[in-house]
Amino acid sequence: MAVDYGAQGLRVNALCPGPMLSPRIRGYLESGKFNGKAIERQVPLGCWAECQELANVAVFLISHAGSDVHGATIVSDGRLAIQYPANADSDRMSRNSPEWEEICGT
Repeated sequence: MAVDYGAQGLRVNALCPGPMLSPRIRGYLESGKFNGKAIERQVPLGCWAECQELANVAVFLISHAGSDVHGATIVSDGRLAIQYPANADSDRMSRNSPEWEEICGT
């Protein structure tokens, strides 16, 4: 897409969020449906991202300051992707893992 639309002056980027404290997730955490502390332990920075933090990245991308960013994938996930890379042989966060059970209670 970046190649196809760049010639038309359109910038194409991907923003990949990690665990976010959205209003819906806050509701789940408050109801006890998810173990928020277990999720925090999986994220190398040790915390949930606030929605405003992701919005700040998006604002940068559409601003003049980000005008040279094109065809990029920006991961904003508290370093979770480097903790569990897609090509890893580990199934640490599979639905059968102890971490999944701790987070979801299943």
